[in-house]
Amino acid sequence: MENEKIKQTSLEIKERFAKVNVQIQEKDIVEQLSNLVNMFRVPLNEASRNVTSRLLKIHNINPDEFFATAGFANQNPVKISELIEDNKWCSFNAKVSILWEPKHEKILSRQACLVMRPAR
Repeated sequence: MENEKIKQTSLEIKERFAKVNVQIQEKDIVEQLSNLVNMFRVPLNEASRNVTSRLLKIHNINPDEFFATAGFANQNPVKISELIEDNKWCSFNAKVSILWEPKHEKILSRQACLVMRPAR
């Protein structure tokens, strides 16, 4: 079952890169995902992000342009209360209440923030 999910995820990554005219061997993606998931016990969605980020760096692709071209940009914003599905990209509008730099090594490459839902 896990191997089927890895295979499906690798195909999705390959197709995203094909949209920006970068051809990547699916077996290379499967190998990288398998190592992260099976050897290091990284969750598949995080392994997918890791592999995608690595490939963006290797091929010198601007992440913003990649995600716009690969079909993640220009989505209609959804209400946070309407979010029902895990591990799915979405856009929403929010006011950031607090923004800080994370101290933990696992999230050093990202910013963390607190989004408060509006009072009713």
